[in-house]
Amino acid sequence: MTRLMANLKQLRSARELVAFIEAQDWNAVDAHTRLIALHEINQAITKLRESQNLPPIDDPLPDAPLNALLRICQTINQFPAPSGEARRSIRQMLE
Repeated sequence: MTRLMANLKQLRSARELVAFIEAQDWNAVDAHTRLIALHEINQAITKLRESQNLPPIDDPLPDAPLNALLRICQTINQFPAPSGEARRSIRQMLE
């Protein structure tokens, strides 16, 4: 989380963030911490988009490629949830 938060503080590119997230071992991170990470990532991407005069949220159409946040969600949540926790789809999680 320390490396993630440092990366988010100086976020300049969603592509760089996706590459950073994909390079991490999310299997070693518990579900609660992953949710906190996703919240912080969402906040940072929103802030980055707004600083570039873009809408804060821009979800792709159903048949379009995933945007940075959805790719990150997919990466972080690719592992089974701990026993007793329901697994939700990426789109459900962001609602």
